[in-house]
Amino acid sequence: MTSSGPIGLPRTVWLIARLALRRQLNLWQSARLWNRKKNPAGSAPSEAVSRSGTPAKSSGKSALSIFLLLIMAFNGFNIASRGLISLSSTSRSLSVPSHMIPVSTYTEAKLAEAEKGLKVVRQLPDPTEREKYVGLWERHVDQLFLSEVRGEGLSEEDENNRLQQMHEVFAQKGAAGFTPAARETFWVSAETWPREAQPNSVFLRSLSLIVLLWMPFIVFGSLGLNNKNLGEVEWNFEWLYTFPASARALFTSKLFVYSFLNPLVWLFFYPFLVLIYVAAGFGFMAIPLGLAVLLYLSVLAGALCTLLEVALRKLLTLGQLKNIQALFTILGTVSLLLIYASCLSKPLDDFLVARATAMPEFFAWNPFSLPLFLGISSASVSHVPLVASLMILLAFAFPSLALLGSERLTRDGLVKAGGPYQGTRRIPSTPSRDTWLRGIAAQELLLLARDRNLLVQVLVVPLLVPAFYLLIYSGMVSAVSGNFRHAAMMAFGVGAYSFLSSAMPLLNREDKTLWQLLTFPQSLSSILLKKAMVWAALGLCYGIAVLVFIIRFSRHLHASSWGEVFLALYGIVLYAFIASGIGILATNVLETERRARFRTDMVYLYMILAAMYANTIYSPSLWPKLAQLVLSTLLAFALWQKAKDNCPYLLDPVALPPRSVTLADGMIAVLAFFVLQSLFFLLFHAVAGYSLSAEITFAYIFAGLIVAALALYTFWRHGVPDLWQKTGVSRTEAARRTHPLWRGLILGVAWGAVAALGAAFYVRVLHLFPQTQIWRQDAELSSFLSRADRPIWICILAIVAAPLFEEFLFRGLIFQGLRRTAGPVLAVLGSAALFALVPPPISVVPVFGLGIAAAISFQQSGFLLAPILTHAVYNACVIFLNKV
Repeated sequence: MTSSGPIGLPRTVWLIARLALRRQLNLWQSARLWNRKKNPAGSAPSEAVSRSGTPAKSSGKSALSIFLLLIMAFNGFNIASRGLISLSSTSRSLSVPSHMIPVSTYTEAKLAEAEKGLKVVRQLPDPTEREKYVGLWERHVDQLFLSEVRGEGLSEEDENNRLQQMHEVFAQKGAAGFTPAARETFWVSAETWPREAQPNSVFLRSLSLIVLLWMPFIVFGSLGLNNKNLGEVEWNFEWLYTFPASARALFTSKLFVYSFLNPLVWLFFYPFLVLIYVAAGFGFMAIPLGLAVLLYLSVLAGALCTLLEVALRKLLTLGQLKNIQALFTILGTVSLLLIYASCLSKPLDDFLVARATAMPEFFAWNPFSLPLFLGISSASVSHVPLVASLMILLAFAFPSLALLGSERLTRDGLVKAGGPYQGTRRIPSTPSRDTWLRGIAAQELLLLARDRNLLVQVLVVPLLVPAFYLLIYSGMVSAVSGNFRHAAMMAFGVGAYSFLSSAMPLLNREDKTLWQLLTFPQSLSSILLKKAMVWAALGLCYGIAVLVFIIRFSRHLHASSWGEVFLALYGIVLYAFIASGIGILATNVLETERRARFRTDMVYLYMILAAMYANTIYSPSLWPKLAQLVLSTLLAFALWQKAKDNCPYLLDPVALPPRSVTLADGMIAVLAFFVLQSLFFLLFHAVAGYSLSAEITFAYIFAGLIVAALALYTFWRHGVPDLWQKTGVSRTEAARRTHPLWRGLILGVAWGAVAALGAAFYVRVLHLFPQTQIWRQDAELSSFLSRADRPIWICILAIVAAPLFEEFLFRGLIFQGLRRTAGPVLAVLGSAALFALVPPPISVVPVFGLGIAAAISFQQSGFLLAPILTHAVYNACVIFLNKV
């Protein structure tokens, strides 16, 4: 700047908007899969970059972030497609005469066939034959009606009423009382938008209601869910307010942020708008048209957010602001759940269509629904310029009014008080009493009591989850009270959802107090762990309260239900630590912008993991439940192991914790090994003409070589010290002096023989129980060993390949990663438990014993060759015993 005068409005907006956009682009660029090239040493100044800064720490989660973003985008298109197709079908049903029942084309054809068949058999002279065939046709009709009703997602009472209505109509009118329903598709096309006059108008008005639901979510979600403290002005905005720039320019920059930098709008609202114009017949032009409409609606919502935020901060006290922010959180969450429910719930679609039918047509001409008129195929040519002109006018009017109002409200200053918090100091009227809850736990609960927005997010918002499922599934009440698995799933869902606002932002809440925690006479990781325990206890109490409430009104709790109860309650506690671990790793405490401090894609990852755990509750077999418990427990431990490593380096902008072998590394390698093994098998099976046992062996060897090489290269690239010793490939000097090589070999063979004896004893015990013989036969039928045509491949796989690669993964990586922080005992048990998940359920016990034997031999020898021998001896003995 060359002059001391005020900066012009366009330049101020341009500079601040570029700054905000640059920050967002930096976040997106952090998800790149390649490293930025550095200038070579000794390069000329002209070849170097014009400006350099301190390089940021690498997050190491680039591929995962991109994968999660793609899943979120696909989910946005999928949900929007289902909602539009369902809404179109419901709107088309209005053109069907009220005395006719819509059914599928298949059912309509079969009903006509059944009507003809009944007419024929009712004319049979023999009463016995006539009654027999009439009964057969009537049962066939019953099955047709039942299949139609079951697909509508009705409650049991509504199903019975619907079946009775269908039977009455068929008895009176036959197949003429039914009509084919609209053809259902799996994706939106130009045929989705109804072309008939009445369904077209109703569909348009129904879409306007859904678009209106998006507006309160964007506005209230931005001010409630995404705002740390509505009563506190951001420090950077307060700093910029002192610059020689007009308030209108600064508020324009805030409007820009509210309008265009909301990731949920881009991931979920934009697909909805694009599919609307695909249904309207615009084809590929729906992509730019949806983008233009999104920008228009975002500008309107951003203007409302800006004006509402300034007005609330200037006109209300701090206590009132906290209440308002809590209310906004509820309203934003309810709006989002209603949007999802409208896409997934047939009863809610019926309700929306009924309201849209009774709604006057001019109501759709509101500022937020105007773009929908561009999709009407019957719209006159004059309507398009009119709608476009109104949109341009409103796109300028809303921001102008918001900026004028914000400027007038802040004409006497930006902040209302000397600080963001208002209050008075006084001596308490009653002396403080000692309580049993002190320290970190008391501080967290005190924060919960003082922060009403947090209180609502932790205690009120999770209760909206059952309400959401009630909207999309009308029979949920009877299902929960009649099946305790549903009740256990609901308890887990409420408890796990509460951690999104309590345990996950554990570190993100420590904004200005993190440096104080670092001065305490205990490690930061232990403090955060205590905080996670508080939220785990609170979530557990919430889950227990839900179960007690359901048990009070249900009589279906019996002895077999306690397994689901334990699974749900243990899962609540476990996912408190998973949520807090993910939250710590996903938080950048050095980021000054609150929206950028936390990676929102990690929220989606947590929800996917929680959904996988909740789905296990419905498994009829004990084996998937046990596997999920082991995997989830080790996942929680792996996350907290990395969190503990990162805690001392949180405030360092450059340094990273010393790289070492962790449990997370081992679990990722194991997962990659089994995925690659399946892919290579499919490849060899499709291309090569080998035998089945040879294909499996080659796939196993190729997958093991690739994973082992990539793991070792990754460790070497990150500078893991003493890599070969830490993975057990070679021994340390101390181990060579104290444990000779021959002793390690003897230990490996001895522990392998012990494990084989245990397996033989286990097989003998199985013969005493008839049920286990069925399990054994099923395992043998499903095993490729029973179909192997060449025993040589079995020996290569079981005695050579499996011991080499599995011991490197389970002992060299997982055992070593666990032992580093958990100690040898837990490392032995944890690695053996994960190793036991690989074979069929009937082999869990002997394989678990093999895992313990291999881990002990590795612990005693310090050399990976010992557990390899243990594994090879065990497999050789098992193959020999099976042949004998």
